[in-house]
Parts: sequence; C-alpha cells; structure tokens
Amino acid sequence: MDQLAAESHPQVASTPSLAVVFPGQGTEFIGMAEDYFQSSGLVRELFQMASDRLNTDLRALMATGPPNVLAEARIAQPVVFTMSVAIASLLINRGFNPSLVAGHSMGQFTAITVAGSIDFPAALNLIIERGQLMQKNNEAVNGGMMAVDGLPRHVVEAAIAENGTDVWISNLNASSQNVLSGLKPALWQLKKELDQHGALCRWLNVPGPAHSPLMSMASSGLAPRITATTFRDPAIPLLASASAASIHTAAAIRAELNGHMLSPVNWAKCVATIVERGCGVMVEAGPGRTLKGLALRNQSPIRCLTTSTVEDFDATCRVVGETIGCASR
Repeated sequence: MDQLAAESHPQVASTPSLAVVFPGQGTEFIGMAEDYFQSSGLVRELFQMASDRLNTDLRALMATGPPNVLAEARIAQPVVFTMSVAIASLLINRGFNPSLVAGHSMGQFTAITVAGSIDFPAALNLIIERGQLMQKNNEAVNGGMMAVDGLPRHVVEAAIAENGTDVWISNLNASSQNVLSGLKPALWQLKKELDQHGALCRWLNVPGPAHSPLMSMASSGLAPRITATTFRDPAIPLLASASAASIHTAAAIRAELNGHMLSPVNWAKCVATIVERGCGVMVEAGPGRTLKGLALRNQSPIRCLTTSTVEDFDATCRVVGETIGCASR
C-alpha cells in the first residue's frame, strides 16, 4: 500500500456499532469542501491528486462554479468521491473506525475504497473514467431522473406498466419514495398520471438516466477498466447497494461493479440492514444531507449524523464519541 493509502487507512481497532455511508452524484454544491481545504492537509492532498488527473482546478470550480459544470458527471463524481474518502479518512484518523460501510449509487465505489479493497489512486482512476463515460452516455441519450414521493412502489410500477417502456425504477429510497430513470418524454408523460394519483414529482440534479438499461453504453465502456483493476477482499464489512447483501471477496466486488450502472439502488433495504446489524450511529461522510434525509424518511431508529461542513464533522465526532466511544481511547 502506498504512503497516501496508508495515511487514509490507518490500522486502528474497530469501533462497534458505527456505520459510515457515502452519498452519490447530485450532492455536490457550490462552496463544498472549502472549509475542509482550510483545515486539512489530507483534503488538500487528495483533491490535488484529483485535480492533476482531471487537469482542472477542482477547488476553484467547487468554490465558484459554474453550477452546471460542477453538476456534470465527469466533474461531480470525482469531487463527491474525493470529499467522501477524505472525510472518512479524517474520521478514522480521529479513532472512529466503521464497523460497516455502504454507499448510495456512486457512493458504492467510495465504500469499497474505504473498506480497503482498492487504494485511492486506483479508485480515482475508475471514478474519473466512470464519470467521463456517463457524461458521453448522457449526451447521447435524452434521459433524466425523477423522484416520486407519496406513493407506494406497486402504484408506481403499475403506472409504468400502463404507460409503456423507457422508464424504470432506479432507486428504492424509502417506502414512500422511488426514483425513476428514463427518457425525458416518457418521464414527462408518466408524471401527468402520477400527479393525478397525488404524487409529488421532482426532477433530480443528475443529468442522465442512472441505474437503468439506458446506461448500457457507459457500463460496457467501464467493464474493461474494472477487469483490469486489482481489488482486495474488504477489511471492513461492506454492503452492496443493489441488494444490501454483504460483499466478502474481491471477486464479488468486481461482479457488483460490473452491474452497478444498470442495477437499481435499494437504499431502503441498505438502511434496514444497517439497523439489523446493530449499528447505533450512521455517519454520512460527504457533501450534503441526502442520506440523513432518507434515514428519516425510512423512519429508521438509527441516528444519522452529517459531515458536510467542518462544523458538522466536529459535532458528529463529539456525538459519536459520547454515544459509542472512540477506538483510540
């Protein structure tokens, strides 16, 4: 393991009952990570590596935008990934080692990295290529994503079946929220019917139909890179975002990633599994508060804490230390 990876994954005893979860694309925002840049050399180092690989000043782009460029898959995925890995590393360096990791959508790659199955530089290469391939795919397909709140899954599935093809459920976020991916004309048509059922439909800030068959071009393009990448068995228990099943081997990681762009995310089941595993606290490592919101929407008994800002991070460390203790004590 190289020096940077060793710094990012120090060997400390596991802290019981702590789940660390990672968000995906769409959680990026103008101003993200700036306070971390000012306080952490590790954050600056990881982002410098990402900036060099992309030949782009990511710190400047995150600070001032423009927002539409920051939201492009080729940019959004590396910045969310890098910020999330950095925050997880800072948590571990504080002595809070997760007993379980999981990631929503692109956050699956972050979880695999933090679990020790791949070093940061190699994971960054995968994420950059994934983002570029998805960007090309999105430009070729007139697709998008729409969150549907207030209707159970079977009602949404019935509406999709009645309106034909080109729309799929791509995220099972909660019993009352499903995310749809598809061609935009088909999504607009379906929205009219879902509105009549009393649904609250809103477009997501993700420029493409993620986790649907419409991503086949990007998925096929990334497959050779996944095959050529070396993975290790995870050192930390790891959940698959599509099934919430445990991933124990490098071979299982490769299989999960090969189907990742095409498979729906079952986050509701991931949250339920985290609770079943006895985790008392769930820390969302990365920008935004999306996963905390989904934990509340699932009426989960687990306490979900955020790290979107340094202030959030410090408050989270205090709560985790008071709730379940610190492994370095």
